[in-house]
Amino acid sequence: DMLTLFSLMRANPWQILWHFKIPVSLPYFYAGLRVSVSYAFITTVVSEWLGGFEGLGVYMIQSKKLFQYDTMFAIIILVSIISLLGMKLVDISEKYVIKWKRT
Repeated sequence: DMLTLFSLMRANPWQILWHFKIPVSLPYFYAGLRVSVSYAFITTVVSEWLGGFEGLGVYMIQSKKLFQYDTMFAIIILVSIISLLGMKLVDISEKYVIKWKRT
């Protein structure tokens, strides 16, 4: 057990936190961040549908009411691209921060 090894080496709590607990928790942090980034953009658009005064969600609803379906689908594609770019940014950040991870 790594925690026991750190204790045997007389590591102080800050060393245990910095050299063991944070590196072990980073893959789980990035897994959650990847999911939350993708849902953040979708949630933003849905909240604009429900009560916003401006933004892509409101523009999408206006396009639907005016039967401008090409504009509506363009907004859907734009939101999808923004979401994918956010997820790619998280992936790049993960590769930079977690250099020891192989996958």
